[in-house]
Amino acid sequence: MVSSVTCTRRDLSAWLGATAMLLARPSRAAGVRNFVIGTGDPTGTYYPVGGVIADIVSAPPGGNPCPPGRVCGVPGLVAFAQSSAGTVANLESLAARRVDSIFAQADVAHEAWQGQGPFVDAPFEDLRALASLYPEVAQLVVLEEAPWPPRRLAVGGELSGTSVSAPVVLPAFGFEPDGVELVLLSPVLGLDAMAAREVDGFLTIAGLPTSTVGEALAGVGARLMPALIPGARAVAGRRPHWRLAVVPRGTYGLNMAVHSLAVPALWLVRADLEVELAEALVAALWAPSSRERLDRGHPAGLSIAEVTALTGISVPLHPGAELYYRENGLLAGPHRMAAPD
Repeated sequence: MVSSVTCTRRDLSAWLGATAMLLARPSRAAGVRNFVIGTGDPTGTYYPVGGVIADIVSAPPGGNPCPPGRVCGVPGLVAFAQSSAGTVANLESLAARRVDSIFAQADVAHEAWQGQGPFVDAPFEDLRALASLYPEVAQLVVLEEAPWPPRRLAVGGELSGTSVSAPVVLPAFGFEPDGVELVLLSPVLGLDAMAAREVDGFLTIAGLPTSTVGEALAGVGARLMPALIPGARAVAGRRPHWRLAVVPRGTYGLNMAVHSLAVPALWLVRADLEVELAEALVAALWAPSSRERLDRGHPAGLSIAEVTALTGISVPLHPGAELYYRENGLLAGPHRMAAPD
């Protein structure tokens, strides 16, 4: 069952994606370079954060002048956030050169680079990192009247990072995924299916707060399930890209913190991106003048900080990004990624 609200959201998502693709066509204006950032669903976290970062790195000709001594974007660059189906879709688009950069879960990006999981037949050896952005938290929302463990669970769309990582993280919540029917539905469609009692709940892996989780907790009689600490430790011990995390008290109106797992969201490019451009993108992101826009753009932006720019990087750094981090004292020795799964 698809409600009229769902159709409206889907139409909005399609319109935003089509608009971004149209805008991102090569510019004919002299001195202008368009730069597309593959993000996610407009109702998630990637898309609004991508819009903020696109604004930060953009500095088109004729824009507001930059005060001397400050970094105000990349001169001549016009960046756009393009909506997508999620991490897997983004990695495929970057490999196919349909976009210039992407956001992706660190664990799934590592699988793409190594040729594992869904990328076993098409490894992405030229995948490179610009920065680690913010933690994406595994959020399991289940109807209050649903059995435990749930019988049917929405785990993201087919090309999402959540669908790839669901079998990895669900044991931390106290049950094995083999005993549950995992349904490939985006969080928006999963929320509607849950409201119609067609699924018992949904899992999403996203920055905090996530709008669909907030809607579920406020409107369909659901609760946010805590991970079991021993189970979460076991997952983090086996999977180096994951770590223990909490959904803080006050998020979604919660009166106590909820234990979970988190994985970094990475900003990624291809290895052949110009060194100078990669360095300029990173410098613009971490410029002091960017702080206010990160903080006010989306709550997840509060967690985007230069001090954690290398946390959880799971693929090689782009040489331009590495140059920036070395020159600014964040990288002294060789860059060491998390161990392979």
